[in-house]
Amino acid sequence: MKLNRIVLFASAGLSLACAEDVDSAAIRTEGMYAIYEAVADGSGETAISTQLRVGGDNGTFVELTAEDELTASTDNDSTVLSHRGTGNRHYYDGTIEGDEGGLEIQIALARGEDNDDALDSLGSLPEPFEADLEDPESDEIERGSDVFVVWDNSASGQMKWSLEGDCVQAASGSTNDDGSLTIASEEIEVWEADKGESCEVSVTLDRVDTGVTDPNFEEGGEYRAIQRRKLRFTSLPGADE
Repeated sequence: MKLNRIVLFASAGLSLACAEDVDSAAIRTEGMYAIYEAVADGSGETAISTQLRVGGDNGTFVELTAEDELTASTDNDSTVLSHRGTGNRHYYDGTIEGDEGGLEIQIALARGEDNDDALDSLGSLPEPFEADLEDPESDEIERGSDVFVVWDNSASGQMKWSLEGDCVQAASGSTNDDGSLTIASEEIEVWEADKGESCEVSVTLDRVDTGVTDPNFEEGGEYRAIQRRKLRFTSLPGADE
């Protein structure tokens, strides 16, 4: 047990707001909130990212200790997730083979004899897609112009999008998953200090399906399975800069 932490035994409903982070040995499974994400980018692998919290999605981070371990598995592959993070922020990540639509990925928290396991968090990847600018030959777009993005293999539901670059302010939103997105010119705002400058801008598209977390997480949880694609263009100064 770390001396620089306040560690309390908790079950559902017991607040750990005063703690910076907490060892998993001090927390029963029912007192944890799970945040799981599986992201496929078309590379043939899926990246797994997990957090365990106490007190909901913005609560205290849990660090795995003793026999506690997170794994991700499919019918064809399995991997133990590794710790990433600094200070009081703890994440457990890994990659697993496969990225096809419908691939079911199980994320399991295995614990020692004194605590319940949470082995049955399940998510399935949505169908993959490919995305590009509507005119892929024109990868320089002047600010003040709309940006047109297209993708194949459209589906029902929503496609989430985000935009970022060194000289422009971040923007995000969602649109119908119907194969096309128009990012209006007013969504692309240049920073005052970067007026007259060019920079590379990336657009990220996420097709998201929602999985389920193991019922032993009585505090709740979330599992997002995502097909993610990125495209880039150069943002040029607009006429009014």
